[in-house]
Amino acid sequence: MPVAVPASIAFAGQNFTARLANIAPGGAMLETEAEPDVGATAIFQCGTISAQATVIWRNPGKIGLSFIAPLTGSQVDEQISRGEALAARRAKVVG
Repeated sequence: MPVAVPASIAFAGQNFTARLANIAPGGAMLETEAEPDVGATAIFQCGTISAQATVIWRNPGKIGLSFIAPLTGSQVDEQISRGEALAARRAKVVG
């Protein structure tokens, strides 16, 4: 599901900021300046989620993650709700 919430990714002993662009129980897409190698193990953090993942693809400014252990439906729903709340706040500021 598409979302747009702050997140972070850690790999090779470094932490990077990111924006969660899409999430599902099995993985996520992040927008970030981080450039982990495909196949690298990383720690994804967003809201109450801290999950170990493998980087499965990388394009300029974006990475794809596959979670080692799938997230629960409620964990995914929480991030979608956070994204909706942030979008509503942004709309009020712009409107």
